[in-house]
Amino acid sequence: MKLESGSLEAKIVQFLREIYPVTMRDIRREFRQPAGRLDLAIRRLERAGIIELEVLPDRTYVRLVKPVGSVGNRPVNRKAVKRENGKKGTFSPPDEDSLMYG
Repeated sequence: MKLESGSLEAKIVQFLREIYPVTMRDIRREFRQPAGRLDLAIRRLERAGIIELEVLPDRTYVRLVKPVGSVGNRPVNRKAVKRENGKKGTFSPPDEDSLMYG
């Protein structure tokens, strides 16, 4: 899962990196977002395997399981793919007079 810089998920992961142990109550106090939005963000992180919820009778602890290398947008070095303009799949066999090995 790629975390976008400034997203709620990225902020939660950063909060979990700084403070441990963290309960759901701590997260709700820190971010002051609607409960549905926070629950969705927590569920996304849990499905991605980044966090784990430990449910106890009186509290629910949130634990960072998988360290996320970078949070935010990072330019990726990619080579530009050069494409030839022309028909796809056209192949012309070499001339019979050409030498394969010189």
